[in-house]
Amino acid sequence: TQILRRVLTAAEVNGSTTTPIKFVLPGVSADASCDFYVVINRNIADNITTKTKLLEELESDIASYNGTYANVTTKAMRSGGFVMTGATTAKITAGTTSVTMTVKRVVAKVEIQTTMTDAFRSKYGNGCIEIKKITLSKGAEKSYLIDQTASKYATVSSSFTSAQDAYCDKTGASKTNAYKYNNLFYINEKAAAATGSRIKVVLNAVYDADGNLSTTTDQLAVTYETELTGATGGKIARNGSYKVNAKLDGLTGQDVTLAVTVANWDALSTQDVNLGQ
Repeated sequence: TQILRRVLTAAEVNGSTTTPIKFVLPGVSADASCDFYVVINRNIADNITTKTKLLEELESDIASYNGTYANVTTKAMRSGGFVMTGATTAKITAGTTSVTMTVKRVVAKVEIQTTMTDAFRSKYGNGCIEIKKITLSKGAEKSYLIDQTASKYATVSSSFTSAQDAYCDKTGASKTNAYKYNNLFYINEKAAAATGSRIKVVLNAVYDADGNLSTTTDQLAVTYETELTGATGGKIARNGSYKVNAKLDGLTGQDVTLAVTVANWDALSTQDVNLGQ
């Protein structure tokens, strides 16, 4: 049962590593064991007064964290910033009990960088790929507010999808097969899963045969797909940081080889004709 709820100020949180936050636990004697929880940048409803209810609380605004690459790399898109939580258990001692807490962001971040390899260039010469958009799908719609991944994950839908235009520091026809494309997403934690059930990554792109993106008659839409392996087995942990280096070795589809040989002259046809008198 809730013994004390203390609303911390921003100054207290920011200065807590050098000036510990002091408060009194009413009616608690020495040798008692207490659970402590810290929630940052998130309000807790007044009717959540037990540990059971707190552990049942879900965080559901993952969509608010995502936006354009330019925005998500410069600020927290969610109003109020990243939700962070921490939990620990401490035995109360006579005098002052020191409690140390580490908080983690509820969400994880995924960076995706796409480049073309030398193998691509050797196959297609001047041809290049322009990445248009990257989409993440099959993400968890919600997660627990308080980390419980040591024992369980929230049973929620895996229907979260987020799409972002690919970012390149070059524009228009100046993009070539030597440049990198970058994307950054925020997603909820997710348990390990079998192949086919993990978070899916789809790259929508255009192949340009002559490498000049200002001419479009030689362009062809192509799609690349993969899954996030996370740390292992597709597991995504809160506060986790993941990077996907997508290296394009060629175009998708089936390879075709074409051999051209020049035919010998057809069999000689001879015409005998006598002309004149």
